Amino acid sequence: MLNVIPQSDKLNSQGYRCSEFNSISWATSFVVMGCSRVFGESLKNDNETVPGQLETISNTNTVNLGVCGSGIDFILFNTMQMLESNFIPKAVFIVWPDPERFLKFKSNKIDFFGSWSIDKELQWIDDNNCVEHNHRYAAIIKYLWSTKNVPVITISHHAINNSITDNIFTDILDYAPDGEHWGPETCKTVATTLFNLYEKSN
Repeated sequence: MLNVIPQSDKLNSQGYRCSEFNSISWATSFVVMGCSRVFGESLKNDNETVPGQLETISNTNTVNLGVCGSGIDFILFNTMQMLESNFIPKAVFIVWPDPERFLKFKSNKIDFFGSWSIDKELQWIDDNNCVEHNHRYAAIIKYLWSTKNVPVITISHHAINNSITDNIFTDILDYAPDGEHWGPETCKTVATTLFNLYEKSN
């Protein structure tokens, strides 16, 4: 996976809120990909996050690959990294982020850009390039996992993503301590929806 800067000692050596990758039994695990709402920004306990709730509901080890500020292009790059490393999970769950986000590679790190960015970085967003590119990236992500017969279950809280998922989630039940990100009950509802979609697909 692409390295992100670890923000606490609760993250693995590559900056993800999960175990070290070489210790994971990928074939028997679920993977959840997305942005800060998957990561569980401002949620203290791992079991409150979407991946943590999914693990409880499904009784299946679940790997949290959410990264704050990331977009669909980041999910594509990590999908490629996983396939190259032969990290093939039981299923992939994606909470599609805002399609106006994009990443830049800068020497030994990556930076994320989006609606919070300064004016000179927003041209990519303003002319709609980002949405068009990222929606095509989403199709590539689904195709890549299909080559390994890995089911991909998706949901989004951004209505603009309705062309890449039939499952638009709008019921925010509570908020995390920062007052912005999803709280435990909302995460539980998202996780339940994802698992129900997974069971229907089998």
